[in-house]
Amino acid sequence: MPSNTSADSLAAIQDITDAIRATTAFLWPPDLRQYLKLGFLIVFLGGVGGIGPVQLLTGLGNVDTDTPGTDEAGPNIADGLSTSFDTVGLALIIGVVVAITAILIGLLLIGSVFEFIFVEVLREEQITIRAYWRQWWRQGLRLFGFRLLVGVFTLVPVAVIVFTVVTPFITSGPSSSASFGRVVIAIAISATVITLGSLLTGLTKMFVVPVMIAQDETLFAAWQRFWPTVRGEWKEYIVYLVLRFILQLIIGTATGAVLILAGIIFAIPAILILAAGILLSETAGIISLILIIVALLVFVLGILASAVLTAIPIQTFLRYYALLLLGDTNDRFDLIADRRVSLRKSWVSPYTIILAIFSRQECSDGVYTYS
Repeated sequence: MPSNTSADSLAAIQDITDAIRATTAFLWPPDLRQYLKLGFLIVFLGGVGGIGPVQLLTGLGNVDTDTPGTDEAGPNIADGLSTSFDTVGLALIIGVVVAITAILIGLLLIGSVFEFIFVEVLREEQITIRAYWRQWWRQGLRLFGFRLLVGVFTLVPVAVIVFTVVTPFITSGPSSSASFGRVVIAIAISATVITLGSLLTGLTKMFVVPVMIAQDETLFAAWQRFWPTVRGEWKEYIVYLVLRFILQLIIGTATGAVLILAGIIFAIPAILILAAGILLSETAGIISLILIIVALLVFVLGILASAVLTAIPIQTFLRYYALLLLGDTNDRFDLIADRRVSLRKSWVSPYTIILAIFSRQECSDGVYTYS
């Protein structure tokens, strides 16, 4: 059931201000250990060409059409070297793909558990990663399996569409307007599938994970509990999605500006160190190499540190926003009830003040009442 909110206003709008105040209260005053732990969590939460078979068949055909009277030793050796190179290259490509896939799956697994840890951190206002890991790793595995399943059902149709429609268009060229139309349709379908998959994953992370924590349910059972709230308060969640999209645009623009500024700031010492390394390249080769490496590390690590520090308040705000909305639309899922009370005890939102001003009525004795 919905919690006690004003019938004349939308919680999805009011909760933005509450989320800002909750984020400020949680992160201020700054604490280095707290920021390091949160940065570690955020890194895992935030989160990515070759010889084709036609070319290989063409190469074999060219060997077959050589002059038949030539020495057989040459072509046999060339064929053997070519086959050996192709085998090694194919094995290397497969190995790299497998390694990258394993790393991505491992990061996805850790990030799935960290989703629960992050919510617990905001709920308890204490950052104890190991304790929360022991508590929620099983639920994290369920979320990992769900995200993996959604990823497969998202990427497989897109891959099939790209392979069957886009690839012939690229290889054959835009021979007709119909082929271009098929590509447009393929892109539209792929974008729709990816958007739906992202929406499902995002709603699960932001709302179903807290329901799993509040109700101690499995993921699908938590979705069953959460869905009636979405249907009953659909206006709130539609407004949330629209506002979240707008906020994402604003946040993305601001983050880009911060990273550009950070790039300029860290580029200055990096360029100075790099210049010193280049000047010493002829007289002190090892020192020059060390300085060049240091210059690269200063620039790269500076950008990464800036990105993480920027992401900490942003991710905290977005998660508080979702938690506040979830509790306002169904108090059974409210994980931050105490924080909500403290936020709203001695503070009235500007939206409520404006609403009160325009709805007040003056009685005959001069006393104002509000409708």
